[in-house]
Amino acid sequence: MTKSEILADIGYLKNVAEEGRNAPLLGGRIGLMWTALLVPCLILHGLTAKGLGPIPIPYIGALWMGFGVTGGLLTFVLSRGLDKKAGANSMANKIESVMWPLTAMLIFAYAIALALGAALTGVDPVMFNTIMPFAFALSALNLGLLGALTGRSYFTLCALAAALAMIACALMVLKAEVYFVAAAGVLLTGVLPNILQLRDERRAG
Repeated sequence: MTKSEILADIGYLKNVAEEGRNAPLLGGRIGLMWTALLVPCLILHGLTAKGLGPIPIPYIGALWMGFGVTGGLLTFVLSRGLDKKAGANSMANKIESVMWPLTAMLIFAYAIALALGAALTGVDPVMFNTIMPFAFALSALNLGLLGALTGRSYFTLCALAAALAMIACALMVLKAEVYFVAAAGVLLTGVLPNILQLRDERRAG
């Protein structure tokens, strides 16, 4: 390989890196929708777990099923046309478009495994509370990666907040109040960064 070819390759890699760093992320509207739905669901679940909620305990599963179906339908609507927007093919957007759906699938699979365990092997229902620290751990990983890819410091700060939320939820995993802690954590690590992400997208025009 000649020197000119090496320099060309280095220039190409630099351009790819800069494209991923400067292109606006396009998943903010979808992330904001999911997290905005998640916060009231967590609060309602927490109130029900404390015996204060309007939803009877046997219908908690229906609450979360409604969350999943509603979020799925809205994702379909909100994602239309995103692949045509400027920057959609940047490295950061490609990674983001894979990481969050994969994270959702992992959380869903974990919840289904716990449900099967409760039905078949007598797993204590309190184990469902472990979904929250598990979800925050995955979110911390994703947000940290987005911070490194884009250079946007708010992702890095939200990754740290997600790690702290994971610890807080793990410490309170046996208490009903863990759902309120999780709701606050989602506001900081989900709602807030997605609002900022939408702001960046609109500024980029």
